[in-house]
Amino acid sequence: MKKLFLLFTVLCATVALQAQVISGYTVQGSQGTYTAITDGTVMDTTGMAAKMINKVWYPDSIATGLVEKAGFPIGFDFEFNDIMCNQFVIGTNGYIALGRDKVSIDASHGKWVLSSEDNADNVLGIVPNADVYFRENTQVSYKLEGEANNRTLVVQFDNWGVALGWSDEDVVALDMQIRLHETTNTIEYVFGEVSGTTESTKPFKI
Repeated sequence: MKKLFLLFTVLCATVALQAQVISGYTVQGSQGTYTAITDGTVMDTTGMAAKMINKVWYPDSIATGLVEKAGFPIGFDFEFNDIMCNQFVIGTNGYIALGRDKVSIDASHGKWVLSSEDNADNVLGIVPNADVYFRENTQVSYKLEGEANNRTLVVQFDNWGVALGWSDEDVVALDMQIRLHETTNTIEYVFGEVSGTTESTKPFKI
């Protein structure tokens, strides 16, 4: 199995990270620059409540329970937990799930998705141990960047509302990306702007 690195690039954010055990993977942290994507494929939020929890975007629907069907194309083969994945879906709680020709995920696990034995082997992301909300101009999108053999899938949570304080009313807005890199087979989590308090009383699970 290829060695896979989880790279954290954090800009203007203070969050507590609580790592889940992923055998054979290495975690690294770094400082860098957050570069927002533009002209990506934007997820449909029609009819979605302000509290955007326990939902998963598929190409033709928004799942709220256990679903197994075709997801969005990664754009290249990406090895994760010994599976050569080519599709993904996006969870509103800050994660993506991967699969080969189809993706299986139980959206109802929500913020506990990385703690669930049902989903832990095909899910990756930065999942706050808190509720997440739509704010003004919140947008979730993805884009494939680069040329063959050097492509990157970027999944972006823009102006994502996260209740990091002691109460659900203490919501901050942050920008976050999950980046899958071709050839190097690395995953990068990148944080950008944070509006509101940067002191988190609730951890993010990875």
